[in-house]
Amino acid sequence: MGNMSAESLAQMAEEAQSQGLDPQEAVQNAVEEVLDAADKMASMTIPSLTKLGMAGKKKFKSKGSKGKGASGANVQAMVEAQVQERLKAIEQEKKRMTNGKVYSRFDTATDVVGNVKEAVSAGIWSDGSGTLSTFHTGSTQSGSTARYFLDVTNLTLGNSGSAVQFSLAYGNRAGSGSQIVNVDNPTQAVYSQYSQTLLAANDGIFTFEGSINSDEIFVLNFERARQKEKVDPGNWQLTISGSSGTEGKGGLRTFIDDSGATTNPTINEAGRVFNIVSGSISTGINTAASSQTGGGVGLFYPDQGIYIFNAGQFRPGNGMDIDLLTGGPAGSIGSGSNTHNDNIFKFFTSISASAAAGSGFQARNEEDVTSTHYFVRVRNQEFNYSNNPTFTSGSNGSFRFSTMKDDPRVYITTIGLYDDANQLLAVSKLSKPVLKSFAKELLVKVKLDY
Repeated sequence: MGNMSAESLAQMAEEAQSQGLDPQEAVQNAVEEVLDAADKMASMTIPSLTKLGMAGKKKFKSKGSKGKGASGANVQAMVEAQVQERLKAIEQEKKRMTNGKVYSRFDTATDVVGNVKEAVSAGIWSDGSGTLSTFHTGSTQSGSTARYFLDVTNLTLGNSGSAVQFSLAYGNRAGSGSQIVNVDNPTQAVYSQYSQTLLAANDGIFTFEGSINSDEIFVLNFERARQKEKVDPGNWQLTISGSSGTEGKGGLRTFIDDSGATTNPTINEAGRVFNIVSGSISTGINTAASSQTGGGVGLFYPDQGIYIFNAGQFRPGNGMDIDLLTGGPAGSIGSGSNTHNDNIFKFFTSISASAAAGSGFQARNEEDVTSTHYFVRVRNQEFNYSNNPTFTSGSNGSFRFSTMKDDPRVYITTIGLYDDANQLLAVSKLSKPVLKSFAKELLVKVKLDY
């Protein structure tokens, strides 16, 4: 019946694999051929010999043989021993095939959880910072563009790391406070632009809490990439400094939104809308919008990253009774006809002066991240060998360390996600190498964000 030892079966499996054949199937076919030959021999020698099969793995039991004596018993024992040896070899080969596999297919019903959504909040400023304490505008931003808006940077323009953080603008419905530029009133253009962006199609004027209509507004607009999906409501505060530079009349005012006290925010064409109110993140609302003298201070559009302030509230003697730091060519907020009153720069000066008073601008962005979770289950019989050249030595591929023969140990450092064509799509790195052996199993959750 030939040499069918476990070693020869393993060699047969390796040869089949090198030829692109299924090693396990090749071994099983060879064993079946031997068993068929043994079955024929047994039927000729002992007519009552029960036929052997590959299924069940039961030990051979003779029904007896009359007149054959020791010869029949010897053949029976020989066939039984051969069968058990072959079955054992097949089981060992199955284990070898399991231990040596490279890929493991996910069971989508139990190993993959998709469409997991999570809200992620981070600092909105450069380098992920949550507080901006320095404010700069470029001296080169002059001429026509400065009549419409000012870009505010974290560092002086030209320095390494300098980047636009947000922009400021002043809008006037009638075009007051600006000189005509190419037959265009900049302040009127700004007011029209934001009213068309944020208000309903049939509405052309900003209305604040208390049904207060305002023809003049200050605008603060985040640089788009910084806000990501939206500015995080309830996680920002802005301090504006008046001429006195101290808390109280004419001085510092800190603003937040009233999202924490609003269960059903107003939603319009631009998304959610909250009121801008006097208060701070740590202490909450000081004065509710409905209780503010002169009406609401402003409107906050988190999904657009835009703040609209009622500029009239910042005139001395009005609701907030705050006198913006002058800094400009014509004193406080101006609304002259065909006159450049530089109101944007005055608003910027009042924001930047707050840093000197120990305050600043705190803000965070927010985005919904969709993830798929892959549960990688590495069972004790799997992935206990390595194809790293240092794992073996010599031309025969023997273990470099003899102790690895019966107790191989490897360290898992990386998990790759492949498609059906075995093309690498994503790589997940473990925080540290994890020991794997026949005595250890491993469960790793790979989170793929998109």
